[in-house]
Amino acid sequence: MNNTHNTVGRFIAAALLLGMLLVGCQTTPPPPPPPPPPLAAFSEAEYSKYSVVGTGIVEGQAFARTKGGDVKYAAGSQVILTPATAHGVDWAKRCYQQDRWQALDPNAKRFTRATTADGEGRFRFTELPDGDYVIVTSVFWEYTQVNKYGAFSNTTGGFLAGSASVSNGNISKVVLN
Repeated sequence: MNNTHNTVGRFIAAALLLGMLLVGCQTTPPPPPPPPPPLAAFSEAEYSKYSVVGTGIVEGQAFARTKGGDVKYAAGSQVILTPATAHGVDWAKRCYQQDRWQALDPNAKRFTRATTADGEGRFRFTELPDGDYVIVTSVFWEYTQVNKYGAFSNTTGGFLAGSASVSNGNISKVVLN
């Protein structure tokens, strides 16, 4: 009887020790990253000079080169042009860095232009007032990767950003790559 009692006691002690070890080994997932700070504030004063119809033009082409040297155009991609204010520059920088469209202040949308790049990634904005602008678009394409498990389709590419200055009705040419 004493031997059985010791065996049960040892079993309980071992189970408790194992339970404490397992609880001690549990890891808690890291906390989610904090939300990004808000974009630079919209300033009506900064945007006011962009509220008129101008005579300037920004035109350009957007493309990316693959590691193999192929050119992938922004064909069919949305191209956004917005004044280079503190808010507009911060917005463009975040789109470029995070490879995804960011929310633009609704007030800034009145001064923002959008177009779709043609088959060769070309775009054009007209009737722009004198000033500085930022331009953002994306170039993504699919490729097939083959390994011992089969063929898989992957997407690669990213966002492109650049700047342009318009004055005296001139054409400002831009290449985004």
